[in-house]
Amino acid sequence: MKRAAAEVDNPSTRIIQKEVVLGLHDRVLAFYGGQEGFRASEASALDNLSYLEAMVEQKAYSAPTSELAAYYLQDLVQTKPFLAGNRQTAWVCACVVIAKNNEPLVVPDYAQATRIILGAEKGVFTRDELARYFGKLILHGRALRDSLQATPKRSRPR
Repeated sequence: MKRAAAEVDNPSTRIIQKEVVLGLHDRVLAFYGGQEGFRASEASALDNLSYLEAMVEQKAYSAPTSELAAYYLQDLVQTKPFLAGNRQTAWVCACVVIAKNNEPLVVPDYAQATRIILGAEKGVFTRDELARYFGKLILHGRALRDSLQATPKRSRPR
């Protein structure tokens, strides 16, 4: 998918800001439950999130969307900024950054997603491997979208 020049010139349109990550975490806790708050001091956790935002924004000039998703997933599950909901927040952030970049995504089943999240948390998967994984999900999403768009619409019988 070719990006408009304005999007490439402004990488912040391709990432999710720290405030959005915090809002997504609130939604995760509202859905799954868990203790609110930060694992370290609030200032330290916010600094880590600001660093993540700045790092991904630098990459957003040239990195594919799958790599940006990998950054969010790996960083959030490994730094664990929150008392609860780190894994779910990381997964949601990765999916949101893909959606924000207008890429279709085929969401894997729960067991596969859990394996990827836990593997990222334990360092089993490198960031490049995670980016390839998200790239495959995006490619499957594109193929599905294209096949649905190419399928002629059937008229309903009367």
